[in-house]
Amino acid sequence: MKKLLPLIFIFFLPFCLLGQNKVPKVNEESIIIDELGNQYSYTQWRNILMRQEHYLQFRSRENDKDIFVIRKYTEEQKEKRMAAAPKPKSSPSFTEGYAFKYFNMRTLDGQKIKAKDLSGKVLVFNFWFINCPPCRAEIPELNRLVDRYKNDKDVMFLGVALDEKADLEEFFKKNPFNYIQLRWGRDISSSQGVKSYPTHLVVDKEGKIQFSGQGLSVNTVYWIDKTIKEVL
Repeated sequence: MKKLLPLIFIFFLPFCLLGQNKVPKVNEESIIIDELGNQYSYTQWRNILMRQEHYLQFRSRENDKDIFVIRKYTEEQKEKRMAAAPKPKSSPSFTEGYAFKYFNMRTLDGQKIKAKDLSGKVLVFNFWFINCPPCRAEIPELNRLVDRYKNDKDVMFLGVALDEKADLEEFFKKNPFNYIQLRWGRDISSSQGVKSYPTHLVVDKEGKIQFSGQGLSVNTVYWIDKTIKEVL
């Protein structure tokens, strides 16, 4: 995990330096402040940027130190930023426009979900596992997505984890994940041919696959949300 986090950070950083060309590179020696002048440690500002809600703007260089101001994206900036980024890589396990094969499910707490009851609903799947750093990193943003549609009964968010029930329940004590988590996720992933994690899938009300994505992308959740809106 220690090796993967810097790679994730490097991936996100170009999106965090908004609208700037030929500015000094940000590093551990850079001074990062907010608009009130409060200074952040390297760990603090790196963690803030990982939430994808803020960006760094170069201000000046003083005493051989580059000073950046951390600012929050406006809704318009976020929309433009996500739309401009390349579409996430599709999962080879699913083909957009093809029919999704429904199946009976059982939730982690034992409730049955029959395949026939899923028709007419938008299904949003997340295939993941606990020891997958990018899977864990995107959970807070996925939770915000679920909250956005909490009053729409036509949208179901379904989590398919490879882990055992007891391990998942222990993980959720400190890391809430608001997707409906399914039992026997490893078997489901295998039957769907999923081999890369995280993998996302959106199925429309007619049962056709409208979006799939694999791996960690800066705009994956944007595309999931965009697709949901288009098929509702």
